[in-house]
Amino acid sequence: MPIKEFPAYISKSKAAELIAQETKSVYSKDDPMRTRKNKIDRLLQARVDNGKIATDKNGLLCFNDIAFEMRKKFPGCFNHWPVEITTTFSASFNPTVSFTCSSFINNVDECNLIMEELRRENIILKNTIKALQMENEQLRPESRAA
Repeated sequence: MPIKEFPAYISKSKAAELIAQETKSVYSKDDPMRTRKNKIDRLLQARVDNGKIATDKNGLLCFNDIAFEMRKKFPGCFNHWPVEITTTFSASFNPTVSFTCSSFINNVDECNLIMEELRRENIILKNTIKALQMENEQLRPESRAA
């Protein structure tokens, strides 16, 4: 039962059911679906308890966190589940500038393309910073008096 839409939050029982379907090949063929779902339910609860899977005010689990954790636990089984990776970058010049980059990563090639785009953007930002620092130096009153 492939997922067509990826919700932001999902119930633990629904998540356990979906994960059990996706991991049929991982568990013993003698393990009935109910046993797999129970194992996965405990796995999800452990991840919630240690803060690796966030919950909302209604107790629903963050699908993004589930997908990220299941990709680590069962390599290759959840590559078609998108994972939103959020990274915050901070520049070291004054004043500090921060920004967030969020992308849905579906495969390694897409990840490499995004990383290359971010590298190019980083070079542009570094050059912009240098130009602004030079302009700032020229506009300082003490540099004009000399």
